Amino acid sequence: MFKNKIKLLTISIAAMCVLTGNVWAQQTSCEEAKQSMRSILQEMNPGITEERLDQLTDMQMRGLCEGQEWISNIRVNMQKAHPKRDAKWIAQHKPILECYQNTCEQKSVHQSEDESVFNVIDGIIVGYSGKGGNLVIPNSIDGQEITAIGVRAFENKGIITVVIPDGVIEIGDYAFANNKIQSVNIGKNVVNIREGAFRHNLLEEVTIPQSVRSIGSLAFVNYVSTQNVNGTNWQILRSNVRRITIGDNVKIAQDAFGNGYIFTCFGFKKRQAGTYRWRDNMSDWRREKK
Repeated sequence: MFKNKIKLLTISIAAMCVLTGNVWAQQTSCEEAKQSMRSILQEMNPGITEERLDQLTDMQMRGLCEGQEWISNIRVNMQKAHPKRDAKWIAQHKPILECYQNTCEQKSVHQSEDESVFNVIDGIIVGYSGKGGNLVIPNSIDGQEITAIGVRAFENKGIITVVIPDGVIEIGDYAFANNKIQSVNIGKNVVNIREGAFRHNLLEEVTIPQSVRSIGSLAFVNYVSTQNVNGTNWQILRSNVRRITIGDNVKIAQDAFGNGYIFTCFGFKKRQAGTYRWRDNMSDWRREKK
């Protein structure tokens, strides 16, 4: 009955934690849940590297609050589980359920004057419903300073422009994916822009604040296509972005901005701070002279 193992979910950010720099400061109940999640994923993926296991564990924990169906299944199975026969399964899943109950079920909902509704947990926006268009995210909601944008929180909401407040330090996986964003003002204290954060949008120019230290895979990619080169089909990443302003010491995923073969997409980590322009004829980024 319990042989089916947890599937990786593409789900919204869990706000059981408060971000400090690049580290999730977790509540005690959630620290045990994280270890349980890690052991489950390790069993699912024999031979997985420690680094990849840590990445998957963090992704699942950040997405816990949107896993209602999975949590519901855990509750049902807990009731039916035989204490001795399924002792290991219970031991693995009980901390995860407790973490969900102690954090995600405390979600608050805020409705703004323009009828936009923000779902917030501990200063992290985990969901949004509204008319989209020109969106200005508040600095605080119901007395909570907004510190992070959750995974897929604003995905596919018809947003055209967005202003992200200075209090935000992390933009979660696919947070603004699948919109029509033409302009984004990223707050000056953002540290991490996660995987696919602005994927499938209409951005042609992006300014990355000096505070940013990492940009994840596919963060600004529009779509993936294939191209035949000497009889071999290569995967090509495409982006509308043609001009980027960026600071020093930024770790950028090789395919964050696309515009090239998947194994040769540029990385800024060896480049100086400045403004770079994409050259179609050379398939390369070139730093603009001051």
